[in-house]
Amino acid sequence: MSNTMDRYILAIDFGTSKIACAAAVKTENGVKISAYREAPSEGGIARGEIVNILKTVRITSKLISQIKEETGEDIKDVIAGVSGTYLKTLTQSNKRTRKRNDDLISEEEVNALTEEIMNFKVDADEAIIHVLPQYYNIDELYGEIDPVGMPGNEIEGIYKLAIGKKRVLTNIDMTLEKLGLKPGQILLKSIASSISSLTDDEREIGTVLIDIGAGTTELAIVKDGIIRHVAIIPFGGKSVTDDICSAFGISSHYAEKIKIKYGSCFSDFITSDTKEIHITNTDKRIPVKTLSLVIEARMVEILEAVKYEISKSGIQDELPGGIVITGGGAQIMHLPGLIKNLFGISPRTSFPTKYTVDEGSCEDIFQYEASSIVGLALSGIEHMPEENGCPESDTVPESETPGQSDENTQEEHDNPDNRNQDGEKTDNKQKKNIFKNFVSKIFEDNGEV
Repeated sequence: MSNTMDRYILAIDFGTSKIACAAAVKTENGVKISAYREAPSEGGIARGEIVNILKTVRITSKLISQIKEETGEDIKDVIAGVSGTYLKTLTQSNKRTRKRNDDLISEEEVNALTEEIMNFKVDADEAIIHVLPQYYNIDELYGEIDPVGMPGNEIEGIYKLAIGKKRVLTNIDMTLEKLGLKPGQILLKSIASSISSLTDDEREIGTVLIDIGAGTTELAIVKDGIIRHVAIIPFGGKSVTDDICSAFGISSHYAEKIKIKYGSCFSDFITSDTKEIHITNTDKRIPVKTLSLVIEARMVEILEAVKYEISKSGIQDELPGGIVITGGGAQIMHLPGLIKNLFGISPRTSFPTKYTVDEGSCEDIFQYEASSIVGLALSGIEHMPEENGCPESDTVPESETPGQSDENTQEEHDNPDNRNQDGEKTDNKQKKNIFKNFVSKIFEDNGEV
């Protein structure tokens, strides 16, 4: 195994509104984000999918040059986030009869089962992005999370396949090649955000992660440390901005400004029917209440789609961790109130903190918009390939499992005792090894484009 303590990985988030790059390196205290740069995508990316490769290469190339100049490193290892408007999930099983029931099930056996599922036939324009192991049945024992070391006549794996459009992966591949980078790890951005935004307890007991971006809203449901469901909803913050443009006949520039400054997504919280916003250099006056109704209509549509995806997961009644929201859209005014009104529970907002990454990381990553790229960096470091291109061990050391537990008030920034959500004191370096099935299994079998 190679020593990754001094090796950097480059994480790239191809977002609808902006492209972000980050350089990460493993330290004694976890993972340090040493450099972070972002720039507007300038139309090169639409709803999470690269549509103009040359434009995307031009923007990303400048960011990478800045990253390399700041770190002084010629970074070769890469992890890229995957999104887009199309993502479907299928549940499939694979069964094997074993030659000897007294031979203990090996990790190689489990991996071989998963590799066979990778050959599942999809449509010509589709590709399997991830194979997500759910559980295993060993003879009459059902629902085993980790079958390694068990005896049995028969082993059956139950998997969830995340399937996207082949062109999405091809365009990422082509972009990286034109940047002079070897295509490496890929990860759905919803999974990445769940890595940086959920606590260990939330991953274990069952929680819904919602990442509201500019072009899409990403969903990941995690329980028992396992990704149980993923989805992409093809609407996000830009959809809200576009609605404001259409409703009031103003430019996207002004629509974005008033959305951020005055926009509420829950009109019940707007008590004044007379307050208006004057658009500079025009005669237009927009009632704040009307603005809120426009925003609310789109956000309700997005959240109803989230509710539908939660019901599709089949475990909607087994998620005591509730809802965690992140991404740039999580900052929209009164969103927690709207979610409570629609779902009956109060969500937690989350973004990377000094408890997620090494506190020496650059300040720019401590924001809602950085959840996905920080998750990409954390996962990329944990699955850093060896020099010959083979992935490192598929287990995650307990002391290196990333965790996060910030509250709406961001109180954990000032939490020197590192207490959990129940006020109990915890040791940040003694994390439970719940990532074994959570992320490691993804890269075992699908670590490259």
